[in-house]
Amino acid sequence: MPYRDEYLVSVSEREISDFHLAGVVAQSLISSSEQGEAEKPFVSDGLMEIHDDYARMICLSKGEGAVYQLRVNLKKPCRGNGFSIRYRLSNWKKISYLAIGNTEGREFRHVKIANPVDGEWVTLTLGLNDLAFRMQQDWKAFDVGDFYDLRLFIKGEPEGQSQLDLQWLSVWVEVAEQYPIEVQGGEIDKDEKLTEALVAYFEKCNPDIQSHAEIFLRQGRLPLTGRTVLEWGADKETPEELQTSGTFRYLWHAMQPAITLLVYHVRTNDMSALMAGRQLIADWLERSFFKPDSDKKYTWYDHGSAERLLAFLLLLCLGKKYNFDKRYMARLSIACFDHARLLESEVFYAAHQKTRYHNHAWFQDMALIASAAVFSKLPCASRWLNVGENRLRDQFSKLIVRDQGYAIFVENSIGYHHGIQRLVAFAGKLISIAGIDGDIPKIAHELDSWSSYFRYPDGRAPAQGDTFRIANESRRANGSFDKGVLVLPVAGYAVAKGLHDAEPYFLCMFATSLCSTHKHQDNLSVVLHFDGVEWLIDPSMYSHEYGEKIPAFLRSAKAHNCFSIENFDYSLEPGLASISGSEDGARFVFSGSHSAYPVGDVRRLVTGALDRFSIEVLDSGSFSINLEPYIVWHLGEGVVVCKGPKGLILSHPMSSWSLRLVTDETIQIVGLGEEHDGFIGVAGTSFMSKTNTVLLYVKLKLGAEHSFNWSLEAIRNDCVI
Repeated sequence: MPYRDEYLVSVSEREISDFHLAGVVAQSLISSSEQGEAEKPFVSDGLMEIHDDYARMICLSKGEGAVYQLRVNLKKPCRGNGFSIRYRLSNWKKISYLAIGNTEGREFRHVKIANPVDGEWVTLTLGLNDLAFRMQQDWKAFDVGDFYDLRLFIKGEPEGQSQLDLQWLSVWVEVAEQYPIEVQGGEIDKDEKLTEALVAYFEKCNPDIQSHAEIFLRQGRLPLTGRTVLEWGADKETPEELQTSGTFRYLWHAMQPAITLLVYHVRTNDMSALMAGRQLIADWLERSFFKPDSDKKYTWYDHGSAERLLAFLLLLCLGKKYNFDKRYMARLSIACFDHARLLESEVFYAAHQKTRYHNHAWFQDMALIASAAVFSKLPCASRWLNVGENRLRDQFSKLIVRDQGYAIFVENSIGYHHGIQRLVAFAGKLISIAGIDGDIPKIAHELDSWSSYFRYPDGRAPAQGDTFRIANESRRANGSFDKGVLVLPVAGYAVAKGLHDAEPYFLCMFATSLCSTHKHQDNLSVVLHFDGVEWLIDPSMYSHEYGEKIPAFLRSAKAHNCFSIENFDYSLEPGLASISGSEDGARFVFSGSHSAYPVGDVRRLVTGALDRFSIEVLDSGSFSINLEPYIVWHLGEGVVVCKGPKGLILSHPMSSWSLRLVTDETIQIVGLGEEHDGFIGVAGTSFMSKTNTVLLYVKLKLGAEHSFNWSLEAIRNDCVI
């Protein structure tokens, strides 16, 4: 059989006692065990074409939500408790899921792939007792049984003529509960470089590791994120407040507390931290891995499972160093092995996301690459490495924009960009440890270049999208500052860095529209930092409980410095916003538009000077019905508003400058923490943390066409206003 080698690679780490392999050869489905084919090997509700080395089902649209099936009948029943299949999907407009399985009695026993890849050949290998299969079967265990067929169902929408191609399939019998000898013995390829890479990555992800570890060790309380600390009674299995927040549950199952303790041990040699981290992981394995956990969503959340595997791998390396007992190492190795196999599977890839191309998938790829490095002696290590690297590069091609020497993560959040920057740098280290050359280190450098550029003069960054923010609490020293203008139309940013009487200012207008992930209703919103103060802010976030009042408001257009319309949906779909700009060395012009509202288009034109802070803004909109839109200004903490003879005066105790806001309309003020007309005087800072702020807004007159001018300029506090 020409596909035997591919099949053997797909099951290289499994102990297979029997198998049946069938593939398309010379326009026929040929079996390895018996030449010939079933009387009707392919049954489908599409048009079938048999090519030299694959069978193709062509699918034409049957309407939204339609299902398309390809069934491959085996010539005779085959005994098995697992299967492999090589397939390819091509030219689909949308796929809700791909289901793959077999007929069991009158039922279709199957798994669903939420985000299948388009245009690439995929080899899917699944044991019926693998995590990826059992978690979709309510953890039922399966014995060896008869396979009469393999079936593929696509729920989706074809793009003209869409295809499902099949090259080969196999049904096989795996010896039950027989792990590779390297896993049973806890044998790993320990590498100090790998340990250091893991620790350095974790430290960059959580700058509070030291304080969090000391709180746990000295007080017995459980820090999870930022300033959030949960009480944990000594007689309680888990903290009582754990179930009150999805984020708490995620961090718990992602092994965040154990990671904190293990990293603290590596940096301080505190053995109590190592023992505490080891115990947390041992308890989790007993409670949530070797038997089902009732919190299935967060126990097996895609991102959390990847982070947890990295924690396990770090403990494995430390266990090797300190000669942990064989049983503990074997149990931990088994957990690592099963997790890596889960992360490799297409069934689990970005399984909880709306799209395949998502930062959570990157974590899966990284953890898979790290597993290949730790278990380098396993026969599947090279396959894990190839899968992880290839998928990661595919993610880069879709989610990173490279332009003018910068690489920008497209998920609408500088906070997540910083996280991805750390992740790509970590990827470069892992791939280097594996001995693979490539351009990942260069991409990491370009990501860092954008992080360095996209900062206020005092080092803070705009809290764009789902990003935490640093409030105006105290004056911070300015760093290096390069005057100039940068416009990135594809990525959706227009930035002006100017000087006003030697004081730097930073102005940015947003029109990010490549991806909906982590995006807020912020098209054409602006932020402003000047003289150590963030005057116009992005309101950050409060939590991921988006149905609640404060998180919902902070994501809305009403919380951003932009045009807002009530009672209409605001689409976050890609491609709805655009931005352009120019400058001549002295002045700049930014122009943007968006169609996120279903009733019309919104436009913004900003002109300003680079040698002083003074901007003029024209906001306009054209709509199919009469509306009363709002123009909003969200002010940073400490900004005080008072009336002057020529507009409102904005001042701040940390600044020797004020700003004058001039419009022809009456500006309404929403005070600190107040609520009025759907506005709330708050901004987020970190998870479940917020500050009180002031908002300003103008409600435009009823109409279908709108045009609104306003200006903002810096003036000395001691001048006559």
